[in-house]
Amino acid sequence: MLKQILLVFVASILVILVMPQFARFLHELVGLHGMLSQDLALIFSGEFLGKILRHSLALLIIPLLVSLIPAGIYWLIKRREMPYWAHWLWILWLLLATALAAR
Repeated sequence: MLKQILLVFVASILVILVMPQFARFLHELVGLHGMLSQDLALIFSGEFLGKILRHSLALLIIPLLVSLIPAGIYWLIKRREMPYWAHWLWILWLLLATALAAR
């Protein structure tokens, strides 16, 4: 129990130290989502279903591309799949979805 409390305390300190960089990263992800959504507006209609498809695809494509970059580098070096790649994909998706909901 004490070990967990100490771990949470250390993690809290780390979060406070990297908060400006993390906020910038989230800001860039949301901006990338907006840019991709505008580009997809050329393909999909402005109706309700078109907006849903456009935002859903943007929400899918960005975490996929961001997680594929380190996975591709890992594959080039090790010639095997990056461990926990799907976990990173879900973490990025949750971060982007949360940032979009908070904006």
